[in-house]
Amino acid sequence: MSNTTDEFASLGPSAFKLLADADPAKNPRLVIVDGAQGGEASTDWTNLNSSTWSTVASRLSSAGVNSNQVQILWMKHARRQPEASGAFPAHAQALQNDEELILRDAKHYYPKLKIAYLSSPHAGLRFYHQLQLDLPEPEPYAFESCFLSNG
Repeated sequence: MSNTTDEFASLGPSAFKLLADADPAKNPRLVIVDGAQGGEASTDWTNLNSSTWSTVASRLSSAGVNSNQVQILWMKHARRQPEASGAFPAHAQALQNDEELILRDAKHYYPKLKIAYLSSPHAGLRFYHQLQLDLPEPEPYAFESCFLSNG
């Protein structure tokens, strides 16, 4: 998602990567790489052969990292047109299914993956984009995506 890459690396001095890299407590061997891609919804990541994965591989390589070194990832996905999946909880369950597939794919590509942080879309930022782009109301999907079942 585009707001993910913004938060991670493109927001100037308040971007996560810049703040983390400047932290004196960060292990100097830790390499932080932005794999987020604008316009890529959760369904764009569910195919093991999707170009999203090759883009991440290219970014890892550019950072001097190989796939066997990846141990931690952060995922923040949303579905394109979530209303097409049905009313709550159907759209949240569809996102959950996507996330499960993405995590399996990630484990395939990164065999030493140990931790995956999952976060929901930020409702405020989505609302801002909705106002700027005259998009349909994003709520309640950003909020309801937090209610993924664990069963």
